[in-house]
Amino acid sequence: MPSTKKLPDLIFPIFKMGAVERIYTNSLGLVMVETHRGEFVLDDTNMIERNYALRRIVLKREGYPVYHLNKKLSTFSQVIQYPSGTYFIDSTGYVITYRKSNKYHKLRSRAILTRSYDPAFGSIIYVEGLPYPFLYKERIPTTYKYAGVLEVEGGGLLYNITRKPFKDTRRKI
Repeated sequence: MPSTKKLPDLIFPIFKMGAVERIYTNSLGLVMVETHRGEFVLDDTNMIERNYALRRIVLKREGYPVYHLNKKLSTFSQVIQYPSGTYFIDSTGYVITYRKSNKYHKLRSRAILTRSYDPAFGSIIYVEGLPYPFLYKERIPTTYKYAGVLEVEGGGLLYNITRKPFKDTRRKI
């Protein structure tokens, strides 16, 4: 199953998948995962429900052996700690095989200028030196004053939120 989306296109939160031998879609439209423990249902592509979590609830209710997802990730910094070849599934049900590039990207600490919280969307923050906001799924405590911004292809990705500034560095993503 080839990945056409790139990491910045994924809809957070995303979930880390365990060791997978094969992922395929059967004739009924069920996305199946084959592991050393057996076969499990990952998703049902025939459901009209757009939310992946709700599709999983329906599958469990109908008695299907649903693939267990136990590591929820909500930031890019959590994702890039994993090695190449790791499988992830995003909140829409899209599966990606993570591949690190050979290119380094600058990671800079920037002061948070303004922040606002909306329960429907999360925290919206503006950082020093950038004209566009970042969206963070959770409420950010006022003790967190800095954001790590990864400079990617002329824009920035929110890497992390910290209490203290850190020295500029670089990361492979």
